[in-house]
Amino acid sequence: MPLPPEYTDAHNALISFRSVILNDLVGSRVKAGLDAGHDGMQKYKSIIDGLSVTPYMYGRVRELALTLKFKNMDVGVGEIRRIGSSWIGATTMYPTQPPYNVPQRSLPQVDQFLYTPITDTDFLEKTDTALLSSFVLAQADSDTFSDSAQAENAIYDYYEFVPQVKATGGRLLVGGLGAWSTYHHIKGERTVMRCRLFEKNTYTEHYYVANIYLDAIMQSDAGDRRVAPIIIELMHSASPPEITWSVCGTRIPFEYDFVWAYGLEPVRDYQNMGRIGGFSRIGESLASDPADPEVQDWRNTFDVDFHVNNPTMGVIDPPDGTTVKAEADSVVTVHAYPNAGYMVDHWVRNGAPIGTGDVVNVNIYRNTAITCYFRVA
Repeated sequence: MPLPPEYTDAHNALISFRSVILNDLVGSRVKAGLDAGHDGMQKYKSIIDGLSVTPYMYGRVRELALTLKFKNMDVGVGEIRRIGSSWIGATTMYPTQPPYNVPQRSLPQVDQFLYTPITDTDFLEKTDTALLSSFVLAQADSDTFSDSAQAENAIYDYYEFVPQVKATGGRLLVGGLGAWSTYHHIKGERTVMRCRLFEKNTYTEHYYVANIYLDAIMQSDAGDRRVAPIIIELMHSASPPEITWSVCGTRIPFEYDFVWAYGLEPVRDYQNMGRIGGFSRIGESLASDPADPEVQDWRNTFDVDFHVNNPTMGVIDPPDGTTVKAEADSVVTVHAYPNAGYMVDHWVRNGAPIGTGDVVNVNIYRNTAITCYFRVA
C-alpha cells in the first residue's frame, strides 16, 4: 500500500508556510539590523513547532486520513487514533551567512524541515498500541509480584497491560443490567490487553485480561443502536492476588470484574447497575456471537532476549545473547545444558523468578528477557 499522495501536498504546503514565516519575520528582522534575539526566535519556533503533519487510521472503518495539527490539537477530525510522527528541530549559528548585521549566536534551527513518513507496517500493525498501553494498569500492593513494575511508590506497584490481538466482529453481552439488558449485541474492534505476573516468592503465574472496544456499537434485538466510546471487560485467572484495576484513571475494585462502559448517556434503571467514576456497569461478561464471528485483524509481536549468568557454566538454546521474535500469547521453550560440575539454579523473566530445571516454558505477552542462572552442582 503506497503512502497517500496527500503526504506530498501537505509536506510542500508546510514548507511553503514555514518559508513565509522565515522570510517575512526572521529575515526582515535581520535585514533591518534588528536584534534577532533568542526570545524572538523562540516565538517563531514555537509557532512552527505547533505545526505537524500527522497520519491517521480510523479505528472502525480503516480509512487513511491526514490532518494538520496545531499545538497537538486536531483540526476538524475529532478524537481518532494517533500514530505519532512529526518533524524535529536543532540549533545552529544565526545569521547563517554574511554579511552579519547582528552578532552570530546559537539559536533554534527553524529553517530546516526534517520529516520521516510513517511506514506501511506502522499503519497496519501499530494503530493505537501506544495509546492503549496507557488505558489499563494493574495497581498491586508493593511486593505482591516479583516482576519489575513499570511504576511504583512506597505503597503500590503499577503494571501496564499490553495489546495482544485485535479482532473485528460481534460479541454478546451476557447478563446485561437495567436498560442495557436488551442491548446485548456489541459490534466493533476488540483489543485484547494482557498482563501476566508471577506471585512473590513462588513460581505461580497469574494473568489479568482486559478486552477493550473503542467507539463500539451496542445494538438491541429490535435494531436500536447506541455508541459507547469505551466498553471494557475485566477478567483474571483463578484465585490470583487481588489488584485494583486502573482504567483511564478510574479505580475499579478487583471484585468488580464485569463489563463496563464509559460515556453512555444515562438511561432508566442505570442507578441499579453500579457506577464508578464515568464508568457504568452494563453486564457480567462477553461471549462470542455465532451470527457475527470475529476476524483477527492484527497480532502483536515482541522481542525475546536470552541470557545466562555465566557462560563458563553452561549454554542455553536459543543461545545466550540472541533475540527472537515471538507472537503475543505464544509460548517460548528454552533448554539449558549445564557444563560438568554445574546445574541450573533458577530462571528469571523480566526480573521475576519463574522456575527451575533444565527446561522452561515462558508465556510471551510483552518484550521479554529470559535469563538462566547456573550454579555449582
